[in-house]
Amino acid sequence: RLAGALMFLFISLVGVYFTFKENIDSYIVRVKHSLKMSDSFLTFLLSSRNHRYEDSFTIFNEYSLIDKIFGTGWTYPQHFIENRLYGWGSAETDWLDLLVAQGVVGVLLIYSIWIAILLMTYARYRSHKNPFSVPALIVMGLLFINTTFSGHILYSAMIGMYLAFFISFQFVNYREEK
Repeated sequence: RLAGALMFLFISLVGVYFTFKENIDSYIVRVKHSLKMSDSFLTFLLSSRNHRYEDSFTIFNEYSLIDKIFGTGWTYPQHFIENRLYGWGSAETDWLDLLVAQGVVGVLLIYSIWIAILLMTYARYRSHKNPFSVPALIVMGLLFINTTFSGHILYSAMIGMYLAFFISFQFVNYREEK
């Protein structure tokens, strides 16, 4: 039985490879090229975000105290963050971009909303009042974690639909019919 499952898996993988061989081969070539062009394996894994972190923290450390607290807006730091990739000069992670542009106050305001929603969802989960709290908690937690490593999540127009979908279930009065 196990041998049959392994054989099926092997044949399926071979079939998928030969079906998408051209795409897979071009992806492998792209990954090899990116690895060769990166100055370290860490730079390759982080898609050069480590360089952008350095640039962003350098700019943030040069800010005055008021600028560190309230930020300078979105366009000012773009001129100073070196454009090491094909981007417009950002760290490509939501929290660091927010820190450089909106300061500590902006980070606290935006992330306090996320934390409040996570706490509300967790409270509903703990009280067993809402059966939809588990998927909502998982999705909100994953999105929150993802904003730490990726960019363009908090400010994506498409994310609003997903957030609204999962958050709206927290306000449904669920009563178990007996």
